[in-house]
Amino acid sequence: MPSTVLTKLDNLKTGMVVAKEVESNYGATFFTPGMIIDAEAIKRLKRLGVKSIVVYQEDIELKQEQLAPISERYEYKIDEMEGIFHSIEKGHKLDFQGVKDIVDELVKIEENEDIYTLLAKIYSADRYTYAHSLNVGLFSMMTGKWLKMPEKEVKLLTYAGFLHDIGKARIPNKILNKAGPLSNKEFNIMKRHTVYGYDLVKNCLFISEKVARAVLTHHERNNGTGYPLGLKGDQIPLYAKIIGIIDTYDAMSSDRIYQSHKVPFEVLDTLRKERDGSLDISLVNLIVEKLIYYFSGRKVELTNGKVGEVIFINPEKPLYPIIKVEGSFYDLYRSDLKIKDVII
Repeated sequence: MPSTVLTKLDNLKTGMVVAKEVESNYGATFFTPGMIIDAEAIKRLKRLGVKSIVVYQEDIELKQEQLAPISERYEYKIDEMEGIFHSIEKGHKLDFQGVKDIVDELVKIEENEDIYTLLAKIYSADRYTYAHSLNVGLFSMMTGKWLKMPEKEVKLLTYAGFLHDIGKARIPNKILNKAGPLSNKEFNIMKRHTVYGYDLVKNCLFISEKVARAVLTHHERNNGTGYPLGLKGDQIPLYAKIIGIIDTYDAMSSDRIYQSHKVPFEVLDTLRKERDGSLDISLVNLIVEKLIYYFSGRKVELTNGKVGEVIFINPEKPLYPIIKVEGSFYDLYRSDLKIKDVII
């Protein structure tokens, strides 16, 4: 077992590996053992006021491209996804190598990297579909790890999340980018993206049928109200149940042509309170419980206009954290204040 050393933040280098949990003064965990330090992690540690952390003395060798800021790598992959969409729009088959390159990059992303910033960045309407595909792929990968799936299954789930909306490349742009509610006729056309996506993925010899099936069924709902097959409960593949939740979260958290984004805490609260049986509540609870901790140490704007920091999240009431504002503490569970927005 490599030896460890307490390292000051000024001496921290990309490629070092965290050896001991990094916690705030209030018990919130920011980094766990085994996470690899990169440039974004160092920035976050500085923002949190951390002075030193315990790392393993032996650095892990990483390729130079892996050490590039995660935001730059992510932006580049969004551009690549746009290229894949445009290729299909022109009548070409799904570019497996292009898809594989993006998925291979997604599964390299460590949980300590600034994932929330990626998921929360607001893109222009014409780039939403491409960014949304990456977000759902990344979020699916994280969920697979949270469920302790085998590595192969995590990768298949990542493929399914990334490709869940690939069928939209065959939906007319006037419907896909319409600035307003769809008519019944237009919505029925939009719903075909699940079948179009299934056909594209199924006809790609190198991608598992499990991925194609998840693409087809990611709009199915536990209570049978989904489409295109009207499946219920256990008839719906696990991958599709996971992607259905993540798809809903990311869509509600993003700016769309016809609606503004909602605050993540509000979206998580909506998912948690879902009572119509459309989503798998055990998966919803897991995703909410895990995702909420990415907000530890974040700056937030409250409904009174003041800016504070999330300093403690109670596992029993994860959607109502304690916020520190100018030396005062606000327990949102016992306050009329709410989080108006998260500051990236």
